Amino acid sequence: MISRLMMSALLLAASVVAAEAKVETKTFSPPILGGARADACVKKGGACGQAGADKFCREVGYQKARKFSFESTSAQTVYPGSGATCTTGCKALVSVACMKDSKPTFSVAPLKPDEWGEVED
Repeated sequence: MISRLMMSALLLAASVVAAEAKVETKTFSPPILGGARADACVKKGGACGQAGADKFCREVGYQKARKFSFESTSAQTVYPGSGATCTTGCKALVSVACMKDSKPTFSVAPLKPDEWGEVED
């Protein structure tokens, strides 16, 4: 009986913690890396679009891109991750909405020895 009660309490506590977790979102418009616009490709001839936007988000401390847009440009851009530059046929990210989970932090003060209490068998 006690184990079921303890399990119910643990499940309730876990659901409260899960409910408190938030998703933090920040939009970068335009996305800049090293003083230049970020490219939508991971590298020259590499994956573009979602892969480039996700890489940009990881570079700036987020987990992945939720939304993004890009355009062809004649301006120089920077490939996210490597920092190499694109000089021709570049695809500049116009806007990127990056997201990450914000986990709640808990701090519990330790009990003093006179607060410990007795354990019954």
